[in-house]
Amino acid sequence: MAWILLFALLFLLTLSACLKVRKRLRRKRYLAACLSGLYLILFLGLILGLLNLLLGMYSYHRFSQGQQIAKVSLQVQGDHSALVWQPQNQASRNFSLTGQEWILGAKVLVWQPWLSFLGVDPVYDWEFLGARSSTQTLQLISLNSAPQWWSRWGRFLLLRFAILSIEGSAVYMPLTESATYCVDLTARGLSARPCE
Repeated sequence: MAWILLFALLFLLTLSACLKVRKRLRRKRYLAACLSGLYLILFLGLILGLLNLLLGMYSYHRFSQGQQIAKVSLQVQGDHSALVWQPQNQASRNFSLTGQEWILGAKVLVWQPWLSFLGVDPVYDWEFLGARSSTQTLQLISLNSAPQWWSRWGRFLLLRFAILSIEGSAVYMPLTESATYCVDLTARGLSARPCE
């Protein structure tokens, strides 16, 4: 709220300086008009600096905070783990996995930075869920129900100028203890953290 008041005050001071310059130029008081013009330039510079600071803070917040898109709950039962995968706004699915780490992967469409600054979120599509052991053996389960990923996303190909990349992103977490993890989508892809 303080930022809005400061911005409004600077805007009013700039408007006042602009009106003073105009008034003094009409009265042919050129030295006073130059002084008011310097104030006008100072206030415009402060407004632009404040806008730059606010945009930087907003972009830092957008890039550092992700949106939660899934929850993964683990229950360890001997050498097997029962994993419950709950995507955002979808029904949960149960899996039985063996290994030391679970992996969750998705294709992520990342927009150009200028679109991210404007508030456009990355688009994602789940690909696989699996487990891996110390011998690097993978046990993968396909999560994608569409026959081809591109057929679902063909409409975005018309916006190629706005797409930065289409990339695979995955998160690994331990499969050795019972826990609940939140999977977030950030501007750089997927990230996982223990839920509170």
